[in-house]
Amino acid sequence: MNNLVVRALSGALFVGLVIGAFLWGLLPTAILLGIFMVIGLVEFYGLFPKSVSGNGHKTIGIIFGTLIFISVLGNQLNWWNLNTLFYLIPVLFLPFIGMLFSEEKEPIKALSIQFMSWVYVVLPFLLMLQIYAMTTETGTWKYLIGLFVIVWSNDTFAYLTGRAFGRTKLFEKVSPKKTWEGTFGGIIMAVGAALVYAYFQDENYLFWGISGVIVAPAAVIGDLIESKIKRTVGVKDTGAIMPGHGGVLDRFDAVMFATPFFFLWLTLSMTEFNFL
Repeated sequence: MNNLVVRALSGALFVGLVIGAFLWGLLPTAILLGIFMVIGLVEFYGLFPKSVSGNGHKTIGIIFGTLIFISVLGNQLNWWNLNTLFYLIPVLFLPFIGMLFSEEKEPIKALSIQFMSWVYVVLPFLLMLQIYAMTTETGTWKYLIGLFVIVWSNDTFAYLTGRAFGRTKLFEKVSPKKTWEGTFGGIIMAVGAALVYAYFQDENYLFWGISGVIVAPAAVIGDLIESKIKRTVGVKDTGAIMPGHGGVLDRFDAVMFATPFFFLWLTLSMTEFNFL
């Protein structure tokens, strides 16, 4: 089967799965995001040789990421108070103790990789879950789906614009195929998609327009960052779970980096600017 067809079918299945979970409810959304997060952690640690990352650091990293994710979910389901997260803080210091007994050649590098995985992989998925739980009258899914719509629109139209008009390289040493023309085309269309989304959701145009301006460039940077990581470690894809797309990190790189910025903007819009 043609690779473009495989990529299209795989992408359509992914979009359907994600949107379906978001519309279904908090628990299905949490399960799906949690699965993606764990796979993302496995992929991230898999980028580095065992001699550098260490099996012990991988295990602690995955366990801690899962525990904190469950803690945030439990707070949203009113199983316990968010203060429970403070009980997990000592876990952050266990790797330092383990370093004393480590026989790894570069224990500090292993430790750095572990903490990077929590910031780069775990935190964005936690914030996605938190964004979903910011309940509104029209549905808890509204903001999270809006975030994905902006990122997907940017990605799609950057590709199409780049193929049609791309001439000037954006960051050739990191991602040779990206162009300034494609980047601007993607950002413009992403802002447009955000405004269309606001129209159909009967939402604040200013909020969603600014969201597009914030999220789209962040998504581009997120894609470049993952390209830099892969180029540094010498791999083409982080995994092969999605035919034609690679791994979870390959598919989520843009939205993962954009999520913290959208979360900040959303919080400010709710608490300071009274847009929502």
